[in-house]
Amino acid sequence: MRVKNMFNILWMSIFLIILVAPFTSATTWTVTSASLRVTSLKYEPYPVEPGSYFKMWIKLENVGVDRGRNVSFELLPEFPFSLDSNQNALKSIGKLDVGDEVVLEYKIRVDKNAVVGENDLKSKYCTDKDFCVTHDFNVSVQARDAIITLADVYAEPSQIAPGQEAFVKIKLNNNADSLMKDIRVKLNLLEAVTTTTSVTYRDLPFTPIGSTNEIALEKLDRGEEKEIVFKVIADPDAQPKIYKIPVIVTYADEVGKNYTRNYITALIVNDKPDLYAKVEETTIYRGGGVGVIDIKFINKGLTDIKFLDVQLNESPDYKLLTSDRVYIGNLDSDDYETAEYKLIVKSKAEKVDILMHIKYRDALNNEYEDDIVVPLYLYSSKYNGESKFGFGTVVLILIVAGAAFFFYRRWRKKHKKK
Repeated sequence: MRVKNMFNILWMSIFLIILVAPFTSATTWTVTSASLRVTSLKYEPYPVEPGSYFKMWIKLENVGVDRGRNVSFELLPEFPFSLDSNQNALKSIGKLDVGDEVVLEYKIRVDKNAVVGENDLKSKYCTDKDFCVTHDFNVSVQARDAIITLADVYAEPSQIAPGQEAFVKIKLNNNADSLMKDIRVKLNLLEAVTTTTSVTYRDLPFTPIGSTNEIALEKLDRGEEKEIVFKVIADPDAQPKIYKIPVIVTYADEVGKNYTRNYITALIVNDKPDLYAKVEETTIYRGGGVGVIDIKFINKGLTDIKFLDVQLNESPDYKLLTSDRVYIGNLDSDDYETAEYKLIVKSKAEKVDILMHIKYRDALNNEYEDDIVVPLYLYSSKYNGESKFGFGTVVLILIVAGAAFFFYRRWRKKHKKK
């Protein structure tokens, strides 16, 4: 009898061990205790984002051989997870027959200061009120848009003249909710040239000075902003225009996920036009004279000039006899054009200021407008470097020349008679 009782006890023990042994399913996070098994079916979104909500569906099933009584499930959230006040953490299921299952749904809040990575969400399920098991679900927390943005990109100076050095300053901003590391910022100083058959690359007219075209940062904390500086020089023969510069930013988050972001910025090659005007030719030699003046406009700068329009303004020193406005148009670097005017010079001064108003644009269509003064030097002026004679002097010379000619003829006649 005693042997039979011991045999029954042994079989009962084996049966209980089988009941409490863990079961494994294809779904992650499965734990079995007694006759119940709990499984996290899924949670959305995946991964969850700090400062947001996610929904989790949990399946509780009876995989034993007996009916489950007084079955309950309770979510025990700890930081960074929590439930709103209108959510019940405890769900009473009651009876759960063999092979039956129930799916529970929770809406869970994620704290904005959640640590990126795997976080535990605790739970507890019970049967018959005398046996409870705790279980942790692994929930992946990650900033959905782990983005490092270019908060600002600018050059000093803002417009770079050919052959001029400049600083390219880039402000990086970590918009993610976690630290970013292994950050590299690269200026791609190559321009893709696409044809119907191939893609080739050519150098943009900028060269780094004192470093390469890539700068590395060890880390950038959440919400942190840092400025990096590239020093470049524009090629001496760089054409004035706006150049698109690709900026490539690579980095990794705390869980080791790598990111690459491609941005486009611009560097401007341009220089302020240097326009010079002077009187090239004139048929006006003295005050009161009428004639034509040709005013020469010379582009001494490195950038081309477009839509040059010149207007001769009124002055008490002269009177304009033709149109006051001449449209010249485009004027390339190191080139010139002339504008012709006919006028009466009323002033008796040695120098008359020709007043002009000019309007034009540079190669990037920046508009310029200016009032300039072009000096007109008359023959009586001491500035033209020539010896000029007044009217009285000319009359005296003519009288002396006539007298000399008269005496010369008389002298010649006398010698012929002899």
